[in-house]
Amino acid sequence: MDFPRFLRDVAQANGLRWTEPHVYYNEFENEFVLEWFGDVRHLSLFITTDGLEYLQSWGTQTGEMEDGSVRDTENFLKLWRWYIDT
Repeated sequence: MDFPRFLRDVAQANGLRWTEPHVYYNEFENEFVLEWFGDVRHLSLFITTDGLEYLQSWGTQTGEMEDGSVRDTENFLKLWRWYIDT
């Protein structure tokens, strides 16, 4: 599955703006990583054989973080709304 395209289509189908992620493969963890960097918010999605995980962080200094699993498109939309609501 083309995750960046799928996620873009989900966001746009829900009327949300989209920005292209930085995409790379992490050989050490055997995962693809999609990352978005905002002024104070950062969202990372990790595509693994076990599913889709996320890490969101915010703040200008040490910041705060939260991580977990992306279980469905509604969960992704919640994360995406959080990221673009700056």
